[in-house]
Amino acid sequence: MIESDEANIIAHGHRLSPDTLFGFDANRGVNLVFPSNLQMCSVLIKQDVFAEYLGIVDCTHIDPSLMAVNFLRSPDKMLALRAYLKELWYLMEHKPHFLNFPNLKKIVLEDFIPLLIDTFSCHEKNSTQCAIPLSRAQIVRQAEDYMMAHLDRPLTLKELSQFLNISHRPIFYGFQEIFGLSPMAYLKVQRLHGVRRSLKVADPDTCSIMAIANQFGFWSAGHFAHDYKKMFGELPSKTIEK
Repeated sequence: MIESDEANIIAHGHRLSPDTLFGFDANRGVNLVFPSNLQMCSVLIKQDVFAEYLGIVDCTHIDPSLMAVNFLRSPDKMLALRAYLKELWYLMEHKPHFLNFPNLKKIVLEDFIPLLIDTFSCHEKNSTQCAIPLSRAQIVRQAEDYMMAHLDRPLTLKELSQFLNISHRPIFYGFQEIFGLSPMAYLKVQRLHGVRRSLKVADPDTCSIMAIANQFGFWSAGHFAHDYKKMFGELPSKTIEK
């Protein structure tokens, strides 16, 4: 995924514009030309693991043309994926101790691959299918109950899917329909409210704001403060002073 028009990356003779994913074909040789000062991170996913996640998210196939050209450009669909990768990169660069977090690899894998697959066109073809006995309202209610019981630890779409014994798509569309948010966005809202409740009863003289934020799964002080102010109109430090 390219961040800037100035990157000027060439792959197999094609200039790759921003919001482009490339390198899907594992059998195709690497053929890249890019600036010497470019920071680049490659994501390698085993084919059997990727196939497993295609089943989890109910995406039974990938458009063959994707493999033929070996790149995909879809700006609107990549917003969530870009935001996730930028936050992950920030944490690795500025909070290296984050890499020691228990089960980090599993958590990142279970969040990243569904976001990646969501950029593919296969979802458009099957988005109306929901061959399950539960209604969307029931799905959301059960998922919400599970979220509220696990606010103090990271939670992934895969875990929600396994708990409800369904693919992640009915969960996604259910939350979009009822709350206008993705399940993970809804979970972030609930975690922010959890932090706010804790800050309101905390002792301003001894409380560590980030210690409380960490309890609810927020690891980047900058991103947390930004999200908190956007949600409540004030910085967390102002909440604890009241």
